[in-house]
Amino acid sequence: MKRELLVALVAAQNEKQPAVLVRGLTTGKQCVIVRQQDLGDIGDINPIVIDAARAALNADGARLIEADGERYLVQTLAIPAKMIVVGAVHIAQSLIPMARQLGYEVLLIDPRTAFANAERFPN
Repeated sequence: MKRELLVALVAAQNEKQPAVLVRGLTTGKQCVIVRQQDLGDIGDINPIVIDAARAALNADGARLIEADGERYLVQTLAIPAKMIVVGAVHIAQSLIPMARQLGYEVLLIDPRTAFANAERFPN
């Protein structure tokens, strides 16, 4: 993968923006699509595939698309799902680590400092 594409994917993830990676399975052509820009071999990839990739920004997962006799892998790199936990109770102490392991971005809300503190919720 070209460095500029990897940098764009990492930046999108850091900014919590979805991105789509398109790879030609035979030709090796690659492009990255994020909301603000398209990078890579975008001019060399069939516009039907690019349109499908732009539509995939709001989806999750990967799909194969065929165009002009070439197969393309269109892979969406979605932003993490969010979980809001209201109340720093005993159940939240178990729930939050499990949610983080599953890739959720967790927000804990509780104004009671006796419950919502770094000792009970170290991360």
